[in-house]
Amino acid sequence: MKIGKTLKLIRISRELKQKELADKLGISPNYLSSVENAKREPSLSFIKLVSKELDVPVSFLFLDNVDEESMSEERRTTYQKLKNLLVEFQSLKANNANGKVT
Repeated sequence: MKIGKTLKLIRISRELKQKELADKLGISPNYLSSVENAKREPSLSFIKLVSKELDVPVSFLFLDNVDEESMSEERRTTYQKLKNLLVEFQSLKANNANGKVT
C-alpha cells in the first residue's frame, strides 16, 4: 500500500510537522515516519484515526494504490486530474478551517 505517500502529502498540505501530527494521533513520530516512508504497514484502526484527525475520507488515503500502469492514457490523465483536484480541495478545506484566506 502507498497510504504513507498520500498521508505525507496531506500532512504537508496542512502545514503540519510529523511531530505535530504524531502528537495529535497519540503515536510516536518514528512510527508516523515509518508509515509515511512505507517501512511499516498501518493498521485499519490507524487509517481510521488518521482519516478522522485529518478530516479526509478513508478512501482518500488509498488514492495512490491504483495501478496507473494498467490504465489507458486517457483514463490515466483523467485519474491524475481527479487526484490533483482532491488534493487541492483538501488543502483548501484545511486552509479554511485554519482561518486562512485563499
